[in-house]
Amino acid sequence: MSQKTLNRIYEPFFTTKEKGTGIGLSIVYSIIKDHGEFIESDRDLGKETTFRIYLPDLVLLDIGMPGIGGIKSLQELMSVNSKVKVVIMSGYSEKRSIEEARTLGAEAFLQKPYHVTELLNTRDL
Repeated sequence: MSQKTLNRIYEPFFTTKEKGTGIGLSIVYSIIKDHGEFIESDRDLGKETTFRIYLPDLVLLDIGMPGIGGIKSLQELMSVNSKVKVVIMSGYSEKRSIEEARTLGAEAFLQKPYHVTELLNTRDL
């Protein structure tokens, strides 16, 4: 794909195909941007074009998970990417751990068991 074509691929109704409508990539682009994400493409003239879609890295983390535990996992995640969005959860009322997790950067807390709508509502973080 030429640079000239690449510059226009997300425009509504732009197409290089004889029977194309030109709305496919513009819709994909619009949906991705509306969710605060981004898309990039690599071109290699005469070869296939690669598209990469980057979605927010939402992590669900149980405070009481075995091994290093939820708090230590959260610390490690935040050290790698301080912008990662983490939702912590627990089946217990661990107020001190919950407060510590929020201080370390957790965005939200879900008390288990939780309804799927509660989880979906955290998507707006």
